[in-house]
Amino acid sequence: MITTPFKFEGPRRLGKAIAGVAHLNGKSHSIVEINSERILVNTTTLARISESFYMADNVVSMGLSKTAGLLNHPNFPVRGLSEFCHIMSYPGAVSLAIWNGNGKIAIVDAVDNALNNPLLNLPIERAHGLIFHVTCTSNAYAASDSPIPNIIGAKLGGKIKSLGTVTIDDDVTPDSNVILLATGI
Repeated sequence: MITTPFKFEGPRRLGKAIAGVAHLNGKSHSIVEINSERILVNTTTLARISESFYMADNVVSMGLSKTAGLLNHPNFPVRGLSEFCHIMSYPGAVSLAIWNGNGKIAIVDAVDNALNNPLLNLPIERAHGLIFHVTCTSNAYAASDSPIPNIIGAKLGGKIKSLGTVTIDDDVTPDSNVILLATGI
């Protein structure tokens, strides 16, 4: 998981980052690239340089902890690690999206928000693999008209290899949150 430089860091640093990503592409199965400039899209005021780096660090930290949480989750299938590795090894880029949802359609809302996340800089609809984890209240789960993989699959269209888990937690706020790792883009 990497972040690209902010614009204020200059073109030289961006050039080094692009070269570094190209170098890593040949040495790793998957790289999740987070566009630092898009992190600032969600801010309403001009962020100071230190605040910008802090926000970027938080996004990376959340992505890593949510992904590790998925792998260590008690609902994660026994066969999950090998499938996780298989899906992550699909050729192409990887996108990470984390978001929340509320109300009667909390799960659909969370998926929509994740798929429309301003941090995404890749066409997630072209993904060949998807790893997801949904945490939701029992009311949000009961209000869901179809199984969660069908909701996610319908949003992405076509057939996609997916692996995911659902946790029902009535203490979760908001009503639903989702992490999506789309691979093979």
